[in-house]
Amino acid sequence: MATTTSTASNQSKIVGIYLDAVTFQSITEETFSDLTQLEANADPVEQRLVCSLKRQVKTKKIKLKTC
Repeated sequence: MATTTSTASNQSKIVGIYLDAVTFQSITEETFSDLTQLEANADPVEQRLVCSLKRQVKTKKIKLKTC
């Protein structure tokens, strides 16, 4: 059962990171790195959010900020 809680927590983090980045059109390098690590345990929907965010950073729709 701890695994389920951990997975749910990871998913909530991914959604939160995605929403913040899209809302403010920026993401820190540290948070972006965290997102990449969280992707490994994400379900398919969460993985699509991560891919979308990576694509938006690559095309500079979302700015990558240094800490």
